[in-house]
Amino acid sequence: MFMFYLIILLAFYMPTLPIPGLATFWITDVFLAFVFIWRFVSPPRMTIEYRHYMYSTLMLPMYVFALWLGLITILTLSATPDAGLVSTGFSYLGRLRPILFLWLMIPYCSERQQLYKMFRFLMILFILQCLVVFCQKFNIAGINNWYTPRFRITDVFVREAYLTGRRTIGSIGNPNSVGTFMSLMAMLGYSVYVFGKSYRRWIGLVSAVAALIVCIFFATTRQGTLAIILGCIVLSVIAFFLGKFGRLTFALLMVLLASPLLMYYLAQDYDLFERFALLRGEVGITDVGSMKSRLQLWPEFFREYGLWVFIGKGIAGFYAAITWDSGWLMLIVGGGIPLAMFYLWWLVRIARACFRALPYREMDPVLTGFMLAGPATSFVVLITNIVNNTYAMTKISIWIGMFYILSLAAAFHLQCAAFDLPDGEEDMTNFYGDD
Repeated sequence: MFMFYLIILLAFYMPTLPIPGLATFWITDVFLAFVFIWRFVSPPRMTIEYRHYMYSTLMLPMYVFALWLGLITILTLSATPDAGLVSTGFSYLGRLRPILFLWLMIPYCSERQQLYKMFRFLMILFILQCLVVFCQKFNIAGINNWYTPRFRITDVFVREAYLTGRRTIGSIGNPNSVGTFMSLMAMLGYSVYVFGKSYRRWIGLVSAVAALIVCIFFATTRQGTLAIILGCIVLSVIAFFLGKFGRLTFALLMVLLASPLLMYYLAQDYDLFERFALLRGEVGITDVGSMKSRLQLWPEFFREYGLWVFIGKGIAGFYAAITWDSGWLMLIVGGGIPLAMFYLWWLVRIARACFRALPYREMDPVLTGFMLAGPATSFVVLITNIVNNTYAMTKISIWIGMFYILSLAAAFHLQCAAFDLPDGEEDMTNFYGDD
């Protein structure tokens, strides 16, 4: 798995190189191309059942997504006169990069023991991201002078806030995107805590708390903080119906005890205290200036694009458009309402596949903790794209993909264990009969 670890680490922690007028070059592209070629020369070892399950559940919506986006890009290229054919082509290939990462990562969870390695690797990526954020906050080793500026910060006022450590961007390049990164890690951590067992439970709980602290005190992202709170509520409701009362009671006790402490530290910084008035119940979501202004963009968007919302303007139109501060709206810009529906289909399809494996959760409680991170991830991506654009963030797309591969692989292995026959053979007829 060395090449896999190397590619992912480079993708998250090495700055990219923008090529003017063409595309953005990633160092990982070289290794990705090498692995892509090698996969055809020496295909990875996977069972037929695992390959079918992962590719039909995870990749099929993405293939449809890519084909539709490519078709619309070709048909509507003339609608954006300033867009060059070469630059549009490179931009389209850039949109395919997360799909190639998905294709690359699938074999690394084909065996049950590999899931634990994937979980540990996700924890390592999370710890490294927290380390970068911590160093940016306090400008340790001058990181804000030599590392942070490499992430293409263009807004002068925003740049000043990042470089002084008032808001951290990690290696993702944007505080709200760091919030998405952290909220997804919190979903995995809290899911492992509620549904898992042994020491991994406490690792999961600690990572969820750490992710919340980063969102509030480091990235100061309301979107990420709210996503963590709502996502944990969704997982708690699922746990309640599955009878996990003891762990929920402990989590609720922690919230009750920690809330006064959290409010005390928030009050030490007036700006921070006012920024998180939402947490204190002082204002509603629509009273928050940035969220209100972004929600108000929706009717304006539909008025401006008119009938274009049904087909979109392709990749050229996507990059020529103003920023609408919503992943769903930007998806509609690129491929119309159908493209947004394909993406929604992907989110719902994966969540549904994970829920369908719930009857087999007692086969391995640890895998259940991994598996239910999938539906929580779908929920977080669904709500964060309302006021943020995770679709256009390749690093976030890769992060989402890793969570989905872990969750779907856990669902697959749970169902395989349930269909094992006493003689050691596997009856997969019923397993695929309802697919």
